[in-house]
Order: sequence, then structure tokens, then C-alpha cells
Amino acid sequence: MLDRGLVVRDTLTLTSMCQSNCSAEYAAGLFDGEGTVFITYKRGGGGYVLETGITMTDREPLEAVCNTFGGTIFPNDSIGYEKAPNGNRNYWRWKPRKLEMCNFFRAVLPFLRCKHIQIQIALDFLAIKAEGYTRTGKQGSLSDESRSLREGYRLAIKEAKNL
Repeated sequence: MLDRGLVVRDTLTLTSMCQSNCSAEYAAGLFDGEGTVFITYKRGGGGYVLETGITMTDREPLEAVCNTFGGTIFPNDSIGYEKAPNGNRNYWRWKPRKLEMCNFFRAVLPFLRCKHIQIQIALDFLAIKAEGYTRTGKQGSLSDESRSLREGYRLAIKEAKNL
């Protein structure tokens, strides 16, 4: 066997590496391949909400992202790595909260190759939400202008997925 300068590590070392922190470059690669970002409209006063996450069948890379950027890892159900009823492996999802999301987006943006436009739109959307928005007097619902602006961001992220 040829020695190509590769260092082979035991499983325990690899596992502890995955559970430690990760670089922004690594996180960007995971996000480009397995991540998602979208804006949804929540009826009943929820307004427009930015959602993001990384979904994978392997939990360890998500733990590294979670240790570095915060957030929470959820299984798709309570049985974790057990086989799903249809025989497929279950999956895990990393989901950051709002501040963690902003920090994550800023850290990975320079290294993204596929989702950089979506992330820039998401950061712009978060910025307009941080500035506050106009609500009408009725139960705090969004003004037509604010609703139209947010809907424009929702559609822009959706369209950027097709670029």
C-alpha cells in the first residue's frame, strides 16, 4: 500500500474530533450540501419567520456545528439512529436560534459556494426585522407595506434556490 501522507486515526479520536468545534469553512461545506434556509409566513400573528438548519443522518458533524455556533440538534423522532419503519435511516437536524443564526451566517458566508445569495438575502431580512416594523392598530398585525416587504424577501430566497 502506498503511503500518501494520510494519517489514519482510530474511531475514538475521530468521534472526539467531530464532537469538538469546527471551522467556518467546514460548516459552510456542510451547509452548502445539507443546509436549508427559507422564510415562512405563520398565520395567527406569527408573521414572517426565517428558518434554517442542517439535516443529516449522521449526528457527529452536527454536534461539531452545534458546539461551535450553538443551537439545538433534534432527531426526526425519539428513536434516534434506529431504522425508520420504511427501512431508511432516521435523520438529525441542527437548528440555531436567531442570534446564533446571525453569527453562523456571518461566519460561513465568505466560504459558501452555492447558498451565498440565499444567506445574504436572509441577513438582509434579519436586518429589516431588527429595525422594527410598522404594525397596524389591530392586534399588532403587519402593515401592508411591511407585509409586502417581507413577502418580497420570502420570494427572493425561494428564487435564489433556483440559481
